Amino acid sequence: MSGSSIVTVNSGIDFETFEDFSKLNFRKNFKSVLRNTVLMVIFLFSTNILLNFLFRVNFQQFLNNLIYFFFFLAAVLFFVFFRQKPKIQYRKLFKNSDITYEYNFLKDSLKINVDNTGIKSNVNLSYDSLSLVSETQNGFFIYSEEKNMFMLSKKDLDKKVLAEIRNIFKEKLQDRFEMVTKL
Repeated sequence: MSGSSIVTVNSGIDFETFEDFSKLNFRKNFKSVLRNTVLMVIFLFSTNILLNFLFRVNFQQFLNNLIYFFFFLAAVLFFVFFRQKPKIQYRKLFKNSDITYEYNFLKDSLKINVDNTGIKSNVNLSYDSLSLVSETQNGFFIYSEEKNMFMLSKKDLDKKVLAEIRNIFKEKLQDRFEMVTKL
């Protein structure tokens, strides 16, 4: 599993790459997000009807409560989706962070060294253990079978290195490598 490095690159996490990850993740989980949102609306609407029934409100009060319900629902949905904006998440997670990644593309594996402000760790992943690699305009998103995900920004990489990395993923992963052109 070891060997000399075919390609070695250093990377941090920039906003554009993180934004691509957020869009890619939303796209992959859209059905789940939609289902959970619809279930939340149904639950809140049912609770509103139940409370109106329990307190035996007249029709005019019911309509007023329904208007309040929709304002409350709009506020809840705004809060939930606003919190999920990539810019806010990036600021919370990475803006003042000094996390750096060193990716060593070896013959049979990918070795990733992580330096989180002096705390160092490394991960050695065989190409067979990668469940998916997605390439977007701004980065590569590497998913392992262990439910780990790594972001490799293209920001500071030249075209030759990008082509080498792309070819390694195409050769080693075949149908588990995808190029995503539209997010």
